[in-house]
Amino acid sequence: MQKTPTSQKKETPFDRAKVGFKNYWYPLVQANQITTRPRKIIMLGEPITITRRNGVAYAISDFCPHRGISLSLGKNYFRGTNTITCKFHGFTFDLTDGSCVAVLSDGPDSEAVGKLKARTFPLEEKKGILWIWMGAGKPVPLEDDIPHLMLRDQTVLKWRERVIYGNWRYHAQSDAGHFPTTHHDALALLSLSWHAHWKDYETEIIFDEVDGGEWLAHKHKGVAEQADYPGLGVWPPKRPWRYHLTAHGGTFPPIHGTSHQGIRMPGLLRVPHWPMDGAFHYEWYIPINEDYYRYVQVNAYFPKNIIHRAWIEFWHRVWVDPMRNGRFNQQDAAMSAGATNWEKHQGKHGPMAAYKPDAFATGFMDLCNRTARGETDS
Repeated sequence: MQKTPTSQKKETPFDRAKVGFKNYWYPLVQANQITTRPRKIIMLGEPITITRRNGVAYAISDFCPHRGISLSLGKNYFRGTNTITCKFHGFTFDLTDGSCVAVLSDGPDSEAVGKLKARTFPLEEKKGILWIWMGAGKPVPLEDDIPHLMLRDQTVLKWRERVIYGNWRYHAQSDAGHFPTTHHDALALLSLSWHAHWKDYETEIIFDEVDGGEWLAHKHKGVAEQADYPGLGVWPPKRPWRYHLTAHGGTFPPIHGTSHQGIRMPGLLRVPHWPMDGAFHYEWYIPINEDYYRYVQVNAYFPKNIIHRAWIEFWHRVWVDPMRNGRFNQQDAAMSAGATNWEKHQGKHGPMAAYKPDAFATGFMDLCNRTARGETDS
């Protein structure tokens, strides 16, 4: 019997998470997009059918357990019940527990009734969003996984999503170091007084009592507005249109008592004062498969009064969403594609110890390996 070499590195939870961590709540879809007409969404490698019955949203495996036909093609033949019927042979399933309650093409006395069961997924509807639990066991309380500030009654949430090519883990570990070069030509920040790098960068773990959760956060001693690179010269150059001072790269003023920028499980990044001052930007990287993920962005605004809310609604629609959530954040997505293609070309690659900002990537890997619910190694 051949022995496994002792030098072989053991695969970690982060290594295994090519299609994500399942024992968490994820934002699934805007609640108002789900009607009685079934809709298919792939979450963490699993095709899921979402539909409503009697005003309640349900999620069930998209595969009919008889012959694997997509239940998102199914019909709502029995109005008033919580059922969905497969379009192929008429296998009909109770959406509350996935049990087969009828087989239309085999008659009312079909012996197949009760023999098959489709997997269902817990859903919760909060703040205009449907949240789904992807784990196999009993779900934790929703508040354990969702930032608390998002769930406040007075908070106004704005949703944007798109499908991105690349493995989700590259996007999740890339928040440090890229800002001055990746976004230097972003029209959304054209007037920004740019900087060269963070000073004495490192990371820290923060347990946020306001927003909840354990976060891997950035820590540094301010920014170097310009730097002289040996044999090359000074960078970045000063431009007359770059005059606006910003908190980017510096200390962020607290919002409701919390201010750090960082990431938490299962791949949720938080950015303060973005996409507008006084707001929080949250983004999830939700795997579809190993090569694609849903990039879900939720902006949390905290209007002070009716006039302030009207301004938020206007500015978000005409500038913030298209230019900051859209064009600006799309620049990050392009980096994920490059890193994924590089892995396909030359194999697995990772952070570099000599490059200080890569401490964020290393820190996220450690956070995953140390805290991934139900998947950590002893």
